[in-house]
Amino acid sequence: MRGPSTALRTGFTLVELLVYMALLLAGTLMIAGLELSASRAAFLERALVDLGMEADELGARFRDDVRQAIRVEDGKVDGGKGSLLVLAMPGGGEVRWDLDGATRVERTGPSVKALGVKLVRRVYLKPKTVPSRVETFAHAEKLLLTRSGHSVRLDFSVAVARADEVTARRSYQLAACPIAEEAP
Repeated sequence: MRGPSTALRTGFTLVELLVYMALLLAGTLMIAGLELSASRAAFLERALVDLGMEADELGARFRDDVRQAIRVEDGKVDGGKGSLLVLAMPGGGEVRWDLDGATRVERTGPSVKALGVKLVRRVYLKPKTVPSRVETFAHAEKLLLTRSGHSVRLDFSVAVARADEVTARRSYQLAACPIAEEAP
């Protein structure tokens, strides 16, 4: 007669395999979540660096243009497009700060407020010719240009969006006066 089997079974039970798979899945999801957070942080860091560089470039160009100008004139903006500011330069050249497709433009006295802007700087060696240089500031979001006497002030915001959600935004204020403006 045979008695009960005393040999131990080797291998894994179904419950042990399910526990192992659940632990493996939890670890994988945790690593994927950390990777997603790191990716978002890297995107935000790149966006802030890009915004800072574009804003610095816009600020330097604006200040230099206004300081070098011999005449500062308001431009004409119609339907979200047109020249925001026209600067006559020594030597007969001209620099135009243009809006290309603003969603909303309001003029109140000496101020122009624009939202949803695409700001473009165009340099002309001679007025009413083809621009010799064109710079687009694609991240400009809104701006307020105010003229007071000889002073020109530009308040603007730059922003980066990801999937129609603004991820990063910075605001700046600039002011400049022409150094050698000719008499009107």
